[in-house]
Amino acid sequence: MKLSNAHWLNVLVAGILLSFSVCTAAQNPRPLIMEGKETLFQRVIAIPGAKLMEEPANTSNSLADVSPFTVFYVYQRTNNESGDWLQVGYDSDGSIDGWMAAGSAIDWNQALTVSFKDPAKNSRVPLFGDRDSLKNLVEKQDARAYEALRNKAAEGDPSDSPVIAIQPPEFIDIRRNFYLVPILDHEDVLIGSEQGRLLHVASVPLQDPKAAQSYRAGVVFVIDTTVSMGPYIERTRNTMQSVYQAIESSGLSDQVSFGLIGYRDNNDAAAGLEYLSRIFVNLDEGVSGEKFLGHIASLSPATASSHGCNEDAFAGVFQAIEEIDCTGYDARYV
Repeated sequence: MKLSNAHWLNVLVAGILLSFSVCTAAQNPRPLIMEGKETLFQRVIAIPGAKLMEEPANTSNSLADVSPFTVFYVYQRTNNESGDWLQVGYDSDGSIDGWMAAGSAIDWNQALTVSFKDPAKNSRVPLFGDRDSLKNLVEKQDARAYEALRNKAAEGDPSDSPVIAIQPPEFIDIRRNFYLVPILDHEDVLIGSEQGRLLHVASVPLQDPKAAQSYRAGVVFVIDTTVSMGPYIERTRNTMQSVYQAIESSGLSDQVSFGLIGYRDNNDAAAGLEYLSRIFVNLDEGVSGEKFLGHIASLSPATASSHGCNEDAFAGVFQAIEEIDCTGYDARYV
């Protein structure tokens, strides 16, 4: 078949683009490959207290604290006088985010997680501190001893027990409240005539002080302040005060900061609207309960009406996401 000049040109351009893409991709670093694999990248999970460093050195000048169970791709492993280090990135696209002490992370080769069943319908799952204690019960088929250890853990008695934790008594729907229990390794066993599996998992205990102290959250309220909201702003103000007081009474006020944004309508819709959206309290100011509650008290509805024009809620939400500085916060809520 004879190709016209146009066809040759298309083929030529496609070939040039393909060559360019290959050359460009080759310039980006790739994560390390798992031992014995050809395509699976090495990944690790950060433990409480992990920090990202600019260089592989034991220094106090860290780039950022890392939230427990953050997953990283490993780009390089090295060793120096300060220990073993990992060069890591949040993504596998060649973006390097820093160095982490190898002791601050756990190798995650399975890329699998486990979720718990409803404890109202199934017995709560105990977590053993070592493999051999659990494997010994399986080999002896000692269901009674297993149940005794589980009941002891459920009662909060940790004395002389290989069980170090137990599934929470309340059901947590992972689809609504996501949690991460990574599977690090597994072992197939027989339990009677049934196939079973021992799972080696990682978890952060609820009582872990490092995990709790390093976690900070920012909560930004976005409020409709158009003229029609007059009767409701007082109720909204009372709700925000209740939320703040509940956080404070729980002893978490130093871990949660509040922001406040009001939104109205485009100023072109009516004279006297003053603003489309406005930040009344940023997260730095919202650390102080006195400042936050003081600004809430000054919140008032517009004195002018924009009549048939709808207030711009998206402007308020957009400002909360784009303009509220959440540096140093592990989570933010709008």
